[in-house]
Formats: sequence, C-alpha cells, structure tokens
Amino acid sequence: MRTHHRWEAVTASLLTAGALTLSAGAAHAAPVRGTTDGAAVSSSPSPTPYQGWNTYFGLGGDFDQDEVLDVADYLVSSGLADAGYDIVWLDGGWQADVSRGDDGLLQGDPARFPGGMKALADAIHAKGLRAGIYTDAGPYIPGTCGLGSYGSYQTDADTFAAWGYDAVKVDFLCGITADLDPKTVFTAFSTALRNNSSHRPMIVNLCNPVTSPDWGDYPESQQSTSTWSYASDIAESWRTYTDVGFVGDIKIKDAFRNFDANARHPEVAGPGHFSDPDYLGPGLGMTDEQFRTQMTLWAIAAAPLVIGSDPRTLSDEALAILTDDDVLAVDQDPLGVQGTRVGDAATTEAWAKPLADGSVAVALVNRGDSAAEVSTTAAELGLTGDRFTVLDT
Repeated sequence: MRTHHRWEAVTASLLTAGALTLSAGAAHAAPVRGTTDGAAVSSSPSPTPYQGWNTYFGLGGDFDQDEVLDVADYLVSSGLADAGYDIVWLDGGWQADVSRGDDGLLQGDPARFPGGMKALADAIHAKGLRAGIYTDAGPYIPGTCGLGSYGSYQTDADTFAAWGYDAVKVDFLCGITADLDPKTVFTAFSTALRNNSSHRPMIVNLCNPVTSPDWGDYPESQQSTSTWSYASDIAESWRTYTDVGFVGDIKIKDAFRNFDANARHPEVAGPGHFSDPDYLGPGLGMTDEQFRTQMTLWAIAAAPLVIGSDPRTLSDEALAILTDDDVLAVDQDPLGVQGTRVGDAATTEAWAKPLADGSVAVALVNRGDSAAEVSTTAAELGLTGDRFTVLDT
C-alpha cells in the first residue's frame, strides 16, 4: 500500500499509523523511543516535551510585569493553556541594570517589576500556570549579555527556586565571550539547579546558540552542534543550532535549517530529555501555512513547543494550528522518540515517528517552490500486514 498526497510548496502532512492501522494527518507528530527507565521518567519535571510561551521573539528585551501577566491571562482565556502551553517564560531583559544587589543576589528591574520576581512567579501560579526565567552560564559582561551566573551557580539556583520558578533557560552568550567550555559550565550549573536549597524541581533548558561560521570560528566542542553529546544526562532540553530567527522575524527557511540540524542525533532524545530546535514563530514572518509546516516538523521531532510570538496578536488559524489535538498528541506521545527521515534527504521527504500505542506518525514534507506529490509506503515505514487505516487530519 502507498500513501500519497499532493501538497503546495513548503507544507507538511502528518500521518499516524498503527501496526495494523495507518492513519494520515496534515499536522501531526510524535517521539520514537524504545524501553525507558520508568523511575527516571516519573521523576522528571518534563517527561514529555514541555510547552509554553517565551518573551524573546515577540516582546524583545524590554517587557514588564503588566505585559507578562496580560499574556498569561491570554494563554488561559484563549485555550492555549488548556492545550498545554502553561509555562510563562521570561527571557533576557527581566534583570535590573545592576543585576545583583549588595547581597550578591540577582534582582529584577524595580521599575518594570515593582513587586519583585517572586511576586511575579506567584501571580503566574495563581493563574494555574508555571513560571520560567533566564540567565547565562558565563560571567556578566556588559554589552555582551544582560546578566551572568558564572561564579554564583548555587546562589542563583537557590534564588530561582526560592522565588518559585519552575524552569530555567541557561544561555551561553557571555559563556562564549569568556571562552568557557560549555559542557563544563552547563554541567556545573545543572547540578546546582538540581541541588537547589528548596528542593524544587525545575526544568533546565541549555541554550548554546553558537555555530560556525554564523558566530565566528569556534571549535566544535563550543558549538551548539555538540551539545547533544552530553546534555541528555543533565537537562530536560538542549538547543541544537543557532536562533531560529530574530526578534519579530522568523522565516520558514530558517525553521527548516534548524529542524535539519536538530535531526542529526535523534538517539539521545527520550522521555524527560528532548532536542530543542528553538521556538515556534507564528505571525513573525511565516504564512499560516508555513507555520503549519513548522508545527508539524517540531511535533514529529518531539520538540518542546514554546511560542515565540506575542500570542495576543495571532490569527485564529495560527491558534488553531497551535491547539490541534492530533499534532499535540504526536509531540506529547509518552514514548518520547524523536522522529527520523524515511529515505534520503530530498525536496520531498517523509519523516516517521513511532508512538506508544504501536502506531507511527508520518510527516510528508515538500520543501520545493511548486506543488508536488509526496508519498511513502507501509514497507518503508517498517509496517507489516496487509490492511491499514489511513487518517488524514
């Protein structure tokens, strides 16, 4: 049996397929993994890819308490929170101009966050959501990054936990400027976060965006493309390439670029630890159809689903794509396997991801500039039997 569809350029379709059941869908994905350590998975703060919203691409670095809480309210009222997007994640920009007080502790900007960072986390929790925050693994270097935790890892880990944050993004902008080894400092910081004095579980996202030649001439060990080799043991997620775009500007070609880089090492992803190709970018330069492609690819990759846009500005179609039950079920599949390409890289491709119920999710992708038929077969998907049911969503 062959399944095939004719799609316009840069669109994707997703199929879910059972051992004796084949289903096809236009926005679907899931992780592929074998046996897992149940104890390790159950203790993880993110056994499936986490979901949420981050301030960076949509609001930039000058956001304030009122904006953050207004977006939090919108996550709830729009149904995004019910669909799983429940982390309100502050990126760089929350800190004061002098990021540490006389006591050596990090501090938020008092004008933009008058109640303080703990009060903000409490307000987010009161809405039924989780709170995330940002820092850098390097030392604070004015003009390079807004704040840095190098030399204060345990202090900052304890501070974030005491404030009540549920997730921490650890960047590497000052880390690379200071010529640090990312494996060494990420491991030390992750250990501090695990051992925080409040015993608070916190999701750890390692964000090394350094790539060559984009960032300059750096050894492979310092680049994002090497993070996979150690990160799955110390973090819930790790960036696999440079940023997917710029503030207010994410293009489909860069989404494909990041997806392809992310696809290089699917073997290290699984329940509780996932490869991260960066944020979702609806309304930031892609058409709704192009964004549907990004959403499908991120889901087939078992990637964290973090909205980079200002959700309050999104079209009804973009919201529908973000909350598509079939696509989210693929991304959130408990097997935790990262999907892989079926066959060779080409303009038209099929990507497959086994699911926990024995079915297979398949994304049919056309990277070209004109309509094309994209197809795959049950045999190519590794399915046996002579009868299949196809669901196209």
